[in-house]
Amino acid sequence: MIPAKRVCRTSSRIPGRERPTLGSGFLVDDRHVVTAGHCVGAEGAQVMLSFPGLKAAPEIAGVAVWRGASPVDGAVIRLEEALPSMSDVAWGRLVGSEPAVPAEAVGFPALSRDHRSRHSHHLDARVRTLSWLGHGHLALMPITPPPAPHEGSGWRGYSGAAVFCEGIFTGVITQVSSRWEDRELLALPVSDLLADRGFVDIIGGRPRMRDVELERLQVPDVTAVSPAMLLRADVEATAFQAGRERTLASLRAWAETGPQRAAQLITAPGGAGKSRLARELGHRMRTAGWAVLHLRDDPRRPDDLDRLRSVRIPLLVVVDYAETRRRQLDLLAECLPSDEPVRVLMLARGDDGWRDAMRPGTGLFKAAEVMRLDPLYGGGPHTYDVAEVMATEYAKELKGLDPTFDLQGRDPRRLVSSPHGSPDFRDALGLHMHVLGTLLDHAAGADPGAGLAAEGRILDHEGRYWSDTAREHGLNLTIDTMRSAVAAASLVPADGIDAARSVLATVPGLRDLREDERLKAANWLRDLYPGGTHWWGSLQPDRLAEWLFGERNRSRPDVLPLVFRSASTQGGPIERYELMRKFRAIDRRCADLADEALDLLRRELRDEPHPDQERLELRGSLLAEQARRHAKRGELDRAVEVKAELVDVARLTSALDPRFRPRLLEELRALAIWARPDEAETAKLFTTPMSPSQTAVVFRELHTIKPMHNRPTLDPPTEHRRTLAVQAVREWISRTAALDGESDRGRVRIEMGMAWLNVLEDAVHIPRLHDARPKISEHVASGGARVIATGRALDVYTGPMLRDSVKAALSKTDGRLIIDMTLTRFIDSTGLGVLIGSQRRAREAHVALIVVCSYERILFLMRITGTNQVLDIVPDIDAAHRRLS
Repeated sequence: MIPAKRVCRTSSRIPGRERPTLGSGFLVDDRHVVTAGHCVGAEGAQVMLSFPGLKAAPEIAGVAVWRGASPVDGAVIRLEEALPSMSDVAWGRLVGSEPAVPAEAVGFPALSRDHRSRHSHHLDARVRTLSWLGHGHLALMPITPPPAPHEGSGWRGYSGAAVFCEGIFTGVITQVSSRWEDRELLALPVSDLLADRGFVDIIGGRPRMRDVELERLQVPDVTAVSPAMLLRADVEATAFQAGRERTLASLRAWAETGPQRAAQLITAPGGAGKSRLARELGHRMRTAGWAVLHLRDDPRRPDDLDRLRSVRIPLLVVVDYAETRRRQLDLLAECLPSDEPVRVLMLARGDDGWRDAMRPGTGLFKAAEVMRLDPLYGGGPHTYDVAEVMATEYAKELKGLDPTFDLQGRDPRRLVSSPHGSPDFRDALGLHMHVLGTLLDHAAGADPGAGLAAEGRILDHEGRYWSDTAREHGLNLTIDTMRSAVAAASLVPADGIDAARSVLATVPGLRDLREDERLKAANWLRDLYPGGTHWWGSLQPDRLAEWLFGERNRSRPDVLPLVFRSASTQGGPIERYELMRKFRAIDRRCADLADEALDLLRRELRDEPHPDQERLELRGSLLAEQARRHAKRGELDRAVEVKAELVDVARLTSALDPRFRPRLLEELRALAIWARPDEAETAKLFTTPMSPSQTAVVFRELHTIKPMHNRPTLDPPTEHRRTLAVQAVREWISRTAALDGESDRGRVRIEMGMAWLNVLEDAVHIPRLHDARPKISEHVASGGARVIATGRALDVYTGPMLRDSVKAALSKTDGRLIIDMTLTRFIDSTGLGVLIGSQRRAREAHVALIVVCSYERILFLMRITGTNQVLDIVPDIDAAHRRLS
């Protein structure tokens, strides 16, 4: 959208021209207008401007203070008097090769000779980005027809009009293309203007350039409107700390060298400075000519990621809270450009196996280097030097937020160097909160610290801001009600006004208000913390929201559960999953509430009658999260129950998409490690939860069980105890087969046990004993054909048995061979591979091979993998004999 108050018409007298030169322009700050160079002539020329959108400024005189050298046909006009200040202009560039980028402009066509009678005209167009490569200009193909002129082109007078793409100032119209008459306009990219040092000096500095095609994917800019918002990394209220320069240099070296594609994961607890480091890296890479994307988390528009494919310059993508965005990372892996260097920087609180649950095809992220941020401050004298610098910067920002902020003439540097409470400043956010809280305490005449945690002190001051803004919306709310309302809004990302009112209807102090009063409250929260794609945003930084969740859960334990239950009935499961992500923050303060959320969402997804792949992946993520929680607390029975359900989900997912078969095998292995037999002694071997990749490492190495991060370390089990474990598992499989072998649950447990047994036997190198399931059997039918019958499963364990039997049978058969899978109820990729290999060997031996199978699930797997196109499959043994006769 073009800001109407900034567009203007221009008129100047250029020596040698009979008529005034008429053009258009755009106000970039309160004193300077950008236009086309040929509309003003030379530097020093006098220009008259009028701003139809500003009724109080009918006509203003100005002078051309800069004119670009050819071929940069741009100019800057300085007004004789400043206009009222407005919000900053977003400057940008095109970085992709999409064939038609939407664009718009507002100009003043010269339909008459009277400068003051020219009316505005809104132009809709498409930028032909590939045309730009030839002559350095943006080629605009108008959709809006030109005005009907008395003479000449209908676009005359449009020169100097600003071109906007995605609401970003991208170019300045300079001419009508001679090749296409009125069907093509040419515009000067603003990046060419900003490349001139003289232009940058006149407008007061180089603005940050936005990448137009990436704007929908970009995390929105935030302007601080309250004290707490100054702590946000994206506000950048204080200067980047020199203590991170070495880390930053390492990241720049990683970005600028190495392979075409690379990913890196930075891990550290919340508040350590990950986001601020990534933003500084983005600034410096953008200055070096890279496109930089701080990827927003908006699951409702996954198709926008396709825009990345067209980026034609080096690209850096930053993904914050990566551990909660596996689904988006799966999509991102498919959409990265292939012709330019790409770097993906993931930020997470830990690396405890969440990458192992990502889709096949995301190897770039699974193989990412891991960098763990060290503490930035040590609490010594240097820490207080840093705090003094911060104090000066925060005092200036607080004065800008609130003109009444007053430290009574005291030097802010001296206020924060006092060791009140001797806080531990190893955490960057802790130091920032201490400095900000101390300044707010002094300005309010309160005792700095007063025994409260820094989060509580800052929220006390934030409460004054809540009260002031609530009164502006006509609300008179208690601080208790406002805290509950902010906690609810921070927890539930309402998608619209109806959802917002439903959430607020559960908040004590608001649920008894009239509907119009709750509407005021919804608008108050939206203005309090803007939410971008949602109705409202969240209290930031996360640590403040977490502290508030914990405080509400202690003082008003009924509030947050009511809010969640209400919100969980809105939207579909995918939207509710976004709600569940908030509970990762709650878990650090009120884990029981997070467990309730997981249980609710798990039940809803389990009850869906016909889940698609997306729902199955979501359900799998929820189950994996819940299993980790149970295992962490030592609740192994519940962990195994959830993990068994996860195996079923993995099996269904792999049936829909064969690429997921490796994940099914890994989930079976993981379940084997988590499940325990009846013997308590051997159960101790398997009480450490591990990711699938860690599981494989564990049992290949023989002498250690590698714990996940922050799990207690176990003593390496002895060879003797491992042997006892193998024997116990075999007995457990036998009992399960005898008592429950025909049910779905029993079959799952048998398959899980066999996977467990495979891993254990490989680890301890002992001979395998007899399987509890039927072995591969072989006989010659009455008609002479040789028949090989498989058992209940054809998998990684029994597949090699079948392969050996087929090889032997091919040398003994009379040219006819039948593989009878009548009893088979499960097959994995190993089994399918053995069948295909058997068909190839039979063809080479000139033997007719028939496969008997009627079980629909196996036939479905054969269809989706194309195995049925290779094999000759019949439904029963009689049909096989008829086919061979």
